[in-house]
Amino acid sequence: MAFKYVSPLTIEQVNEFRDFAERFLSEPYTLYTYRFFTEQYADCCVGVYDTDSDKLVGGAICKVNFNSVGYIGMIAVDPDYRGHGLGSKILEYVIQAFTRRKLNSIELEVEICNVPAIALYEKYGFHKVTLFDDYYLTGQGAYRMTKELTPLSS
Repeated sequence: MAFKYVSPLTIEQVNEFRDFAERFLSEPYTLYTYRFFTEQYADCCVGVYDTDSDKLVGGAICKVNFNSVGYIGMIAVDPDYRGHGLGSKILEYVIQAFTRRKLNSIELEVEICNVPAIALYEKYGFHKVTLFDDYYLTGQGAYRMTKELTPLSS
């Protein structure tokens, strides 16, 4: 399988990502939130397309908080494309984007039942720092996870 990474996303691609996320995530954002993230932090957001079908199969929506902390709003991968390292590649893309911005760290929230995602984040050096009970509308709890970033050498 070959993939094309698209950043920045066009308005049409943002709308496509919103529809994609609604199919696969328990609590997707509003269209306004997607547009805010992708317009203000375009270099930190990415859509991933299967080059054979030109189908959106994954991506990430991220932003930068006021305190030089990168925030991963979501990473999503189509279930049919899981198990091929795509989640790792998307996470690597995001970490590199935040490192280029010279940020201090990255944070995210993840459902406590999403064991594969937690394992992925831990593999890349994220640590659980807070447990939030009833965090999502589904009643599911969440972990806040953080990762310190190493500055790029000049």
